[in-house]
Amino acid sequence: MRDADLWWPRDAGEPALYDAVAEFVDADGTVLARDVRKVGLRTVRLERADWYSEENPGTFRFLVNGVPIYMHGTDWTPMDALHSRDGAHLARCLDMLVDLNCNMIRIWGGGVYEPDSLYDFCDANGICVWQDFMMGNVEPEQNDDFAAKIASEAKDVVVRLRSHPCLALWCANNEIDRSVASNWGAWTPDPSGERISRETLPRVLRDFDPLTPYIPSSPWWTPDVVSGRAKLSQDHLWGPRQRFFKDPFWTNATPTFVSETGYHGCPNVASLRRMMTPECVYPWPDPANPFRFNDEWNCKAVTSWPEQINGMGNGRNCLMPNQVKNFFGSVSTNLEEFVDQSQFAQAEALHCWIALSRARKGRTWGMLWWNLRDGWPIISDGVVDYYFGKKRAYDVIKSIQQPQLATLVDYGRLVAVNDRLYPVTGRVKATDLVTGRVLYDAVAEVPANGTRTLAENLPLGVQGCLRVDYAFEETPRVNLCLYGSPPFDYVQVKSWFDSIH
Repeated sequence: MRDADLWWPRDAGEPALYDAVAEFVDADGTVLARDVRKVGLRTVRLERADWYSEENPGTFRFLVNGVPIYMHGTDWTPMDALHSRDGAHLARCLDMLVDLNCNMIRIWGGGVYEPDSLYDFCDANGICVWQDFMMGNVEPEQNDDFAAKIASEAKDVVVRLRSHPCLALWCANNEIDRSVASNWGAWTPDPSGERISRETLPRVLRDFDPLTPYIPSSPWWTPDVVSGRAKLSQDHLWGPRQRFFKDPFWTNATPTFVSETGYHGCPNVASLRRMMTPECVYPWPDPANPFRFNDEWNCKAVTSWPEQINGMGNGRNCLMPNQVKNFFGSVSTNLEEFVDQSQFAQAEALHCWIALSRARKGRTWGMLWWNLRDGWPIISDGVVDYYFGKKRAYDVIKSIQQPQLATLVDYGRLVAVNDRLYPVTGRVKATDLVTGRVLYDAVAEVPANGTRTLAENLPLGVQGCLRVDYAFEETPRVNLCLYGSPPFDYVQVKSWFDSIH
């Protein structure tokens, strides 16, 4: 096909598709077999190397049509615990991907293989798909019989999905390398000896899809990582989620690509009323102890640990009051305020991590946050609950996953980011909402597929909020950036953020 348009991810170009017809015809002209489908023309390559030092930091980045693309999006989890109901939710979930301007989703290995319609949608909307095979967290059987079953299943999946231009990566599993390497201590077997990910699946892909990139686990623990000679260049950043979201665990993280990270956010009160019986909507048997929840809240926790029930504060529901306390200094036991405080903590955590990663573009090449929507009524890291109630994080992510971003990072550094494959010029204005002073106001030129530092040391106060107004390609946007150390005043933070909505 001469002069065909290439298929591109969102923001980098148009996801050009063509109608293709393939026929097998015998010598008499009889059509023996015929296939009709949409196709896109593109190349995808993964550049990957372990992190060894600041001077040799490795990489994990996708090149589409030879161009490195920063990936921003979400981990895709099952749409319903009862999978017969998945189809009832699919269209709304897919529409949110476009609304949030995701250019990649990772179909998580603890879920299910999704229907063709999801991949058709991603093809048409420029959303790359990182596809896990459906194995997660526990090393599978290593015998011949199980390997043969997996090979048969994988062949069916690969043949079904391989022609989709959205398909960017095959990954053998979710966190099996990590579970092997981190759970065995001094007796850790080398994950490279795991048969399914290192032998069975690569053979299937060699036969049926040798061109799509493949990794044996997310994250992939190479022998050098296992031995401690190197760090992961691609990782899942969970860590100390009970702490403030600017903990060095996140701000000093070394991976080039983060394919999972999240922060708890309480569902809206309206959704809580649908999840609980009326007498248990209020979560605390003793309001003086907001770290101990009633039985129904424990039941709706992502993980209901014994520590959660006896009030020791280590369970995942207890992440929320810990996060709120670290952010605002105290935990409101008014339910509406507690929900809002928790959602602020989640929204600002994701805002901080996404903006920081995008501002470091060129060193970092992607962040996929966990997760879009819950598949059953629970209290979790999802930015949308089972009933499609959107938490504060949803609008924050939508605002900063756009083709351009102007943001405050590293306390005083103002950075503009451009994901277009051409340079852009716009205006950026930064106003300190505490003093009312305009700290920056100028025309900004940002290179193609790059970043530009606009100011190194804005004269910020001890604590406050910087309002960044910017407009590129005739689209005005606002980004509110908190600065300083916690605790912040909840009423003040709420007034700042509610003023732009």
